[in-house]
Amino acid sequence: MVDRRRYRLRLKRNSLIFKVTLVAILLFLIWMIFRYAAYFEKDIEGQVQVSIQNEANIELVHDVFVDDNGIVYLSEDDMKNYFDNEMYYEELENAQRKYISIANNQVLEITENQYHIFINDNRYKIRGTLQKKENNYYFPISELERVYNIDVEYLKDKNRINIEKLNEEKIVATVNRETDLKYKMTNLSKNVQKLEQGDKVSIIEKMNSSWVKIKTADYAVGYIRSFRLVNEQTERERVISEDYTDFDVKDASLITIDSKTYKNFNEIISNSDSRKVEIKKILKKALAEVAKLKGKNVGVKVDIANVDNNENYYKFLKELKAYLNDMRICLIVVNEPSMDGQVLKNVSNIIM
Repeated sequence: MVDRRRYRLRLKRNSLIFKVTLVAILLFLIWMIFRYAAYFEKDIEGQVQVSIQNEANIELVHDVFVDDNGIVYLSEDDMKNYFDNEMYYEELENAQRKYISIANNQVLEITENQYHIFINDNRYKIRGTLQKKENNYYFPISELERVYNIDVEYLKDKNRINIEKLNEEKIVATVNRETDLKYKMTNLSKNVQKLEQGDKVSIIEKMNSSWVKIKTADYAVGYIRSFRLVNEQTERERVISEDYTDFDVKDASLITIDSKTYKNFNEIISNSDSRKVEIKKILKKALAEVAKLKGKNVGVKVDIANVDNNENYYKFLKELKAYLNDMRICLIVVNEPSMDGQVLKNVSNIIM
């Protein structure tokens, strides 16, 4: 009788151990599923993958779209995030918008529904146009390559868009043997695609001693073991714009623009068209001075007081700076108590 009771007790204990073990195994499997689920994330059918320089498969504020002519469009918000966070616009008499954007000493004017743009007052035809769609404004970024010094490519068959910033550094390497491009930094992750020996790839980031994030020639992005890459080299150096910090004001010829120069300065800076007319006059004087004084530094000194609208004044200086710097002429601005010194620093070369 005692032996039977002991046997039943052992059965109960074994049953409890079995149940606890089973629950532990199930919990472990659930944990493993959650842990590695991200490594096998499914592609969303029809979603365009966008890479901008070393930011791969980025999430844009608004969806990118491509028209029937292969023109790539980015929203105003995404343009500001990646190319010019200070772009601004004016409402025209026909209620359409004209945007002003400045990059690389290039002043872009692009107007809604017009198939041309102005870059530093030079007119260029474009195949796409600034347009309003679902209450957002979209820019034909692939038609604006010369402004932002970028290269835009859309691979329709791969559903990928790559935007390369040509002012930024580019490091490349070669795959030394056939291997898999991984979605995440683990061999358990899904394969993005097969890489062949000799494939040339761009290095986005060295994650650690074992893994490197790369971009392929057809703009697939993923991870590869670092020992699979050889012949690493810099294909393109980073371009740094001249900032004129070493400009010698005392030994330069300065063209002074002050309050005595104008009777209606506040009216002149009130809109982009009148600002551009005045900027071209100033540029003409500066270039004449450059031609006359060969080899001597030339600058434009702006000393304006009693400005009615500071924002218009900052726009005037920013646009003037782009035109002057494009011709390697320095812009010097005299600070006034009513001005924001930090803003003036951004829209001029030197503050006095």
